[in-house]
Amino acid sequence: SEMCIRDRYGPIIPDQFKKYTVKPVTAPEDQYIIPQVIRRIYNIPADAEITNPKTTQAVIEFLPVTAPILSDGFKFAELSREVFSNYTTIVGPYNTSLSANTESTLDVQYLQAIGKKANNWYWTIGDGWALEMALELFNHPSPPLVISVSYGWPEILTCQSSITHAKCIDSDAKNYVERANVEFAKLGGLGLSVLISSGDEGAPSTANLYCSNTTHPVFGIYPASSPWVTAVSGTTVVPSASSPDKSSSEAFPPICDNFPCATSNTELPCQVNNTLYRWTTGGGFSDFTARPSYQDKAVARYLETPGILRPPVGLYPRDNRGYADVSAVGSRILIVRSGFIDAVGGTSASAPIFAGLVSLLNDGRLNAGKKPLGFLNPLIYQILDESPSAFHDIYQGDNRCTLGFCCTYGYGATRGWDPVTGAGTPNYLEILKFINTKLP
Repeated sequence: SEMCIRDRYGPIIPDQFKKYTVKPVTAPEDQYIIPQVIRRIYNIPADAEITNPKTTQAVIEFLPVTAPILSDGFKFAELSREVFSNYTTIVGPYNTSLSANTESTLDVQYLQAIGKKANNWYWTIGDGWALEMALELFNHPSPPLVISVSYGWPEILTCQSSITHAKCIDSDAKNYVERANVEFAKLGGLGLSVLISSGDEGAPSTANLYCSNTTHPVFGIYPASSPWVTAVSGTTVVPSASSPDKSSSEAFPPICDNFPCATSNTELPCQVNNTLYRWTTGGGFSDFTARPSYQDKAVARYLETPGILRPPVGLYPRDNRGYADVSAVGSRILIVRSGFIDAVGGTSASAPIFAGLVSLLNDGRLNAGKKPLGFLNPLIYQILDESPSAFHDIYQGDNRCTLGFCCTYGYGATRGWDPVTGAGTPNYLEILKFINTKLP
């Protein structure tokens, strides 16, 4: 079951997906991602780091996922010239295993690298799903300010408790989701920012991997589809034909010696033809929850734009919460696992990367005596409306495929917000400027 619920990454894609050929991989194998590349693409100064001890951040994992091997984190830091530190706080069951878990290793290495020198927490949910996680966070006397969660499951299948461990009443998924959403809203009220990966099986999702369901072709992924969390979609870096690489003279750390690191700054949505493991970034509409007012303008604009791939009206819940909200790179991410360099992928990477950037923003506010950013979504859509250059708009591609399969229906990207990549990927300095000038 742990294989199912985890947003899939590289090596555990089931064999049955490997025999289907879609298009060949168009992104060459020389666009690997390390923290240094992320800073360059997202306009994060190389010396940006956290100085306030109150700037806390956490990864959340769910059993049976085991904790990373700390020596892998230190080796990753050495090979990629980053900073790695032990956790200041551990919550829940904590077990490591000899073969390091890919998911938790990825989460910890990238949250720490981008949210450099933050106060790092490691939190495991021993038994339960989104509601139980939100309750644990709410009931903690001083929970971490930024929370990265790389898990998701089709919203209507929330009560598949053998997989999700959700404590459902009468196997009622809608009831469980509504209860969990109330708790997520309370976390925003506490000043917490909860970032959740949007899924790796496209708009059709795990619930329609083979495109066989034509009456319900697309499915929301929870908890990304909650209106009270920030859903993070995944992009891939591709070579840029239009502009020569400005950074080809960039000095890369040793981790890039055998995995050539990305010199391009051009991003596309993660799709089967541009990812190592032939997956598709998730995004769409909640099956249960109405659209929140903070995104009315952006989503209405998307729905009114002619000529974009969308399922026929009536085959998707277009009046409900649209997600993702933002994106970050999620393909060909280099980590160190069990002592070796490994290339992994998934929106599992995108969520901790964006979360680390939020910690950098929080640190500046705390140092100025201001409140942490808290619930991010109203701010994201305000920035998109008033200062669109604060996001790199990704307007090509779509998410109609799953893992190696391509379905008829999904969503196409366009200018501005879309379900494929949300508002886009971050331009850190522009977001920082907006926050410093427009927010109290």
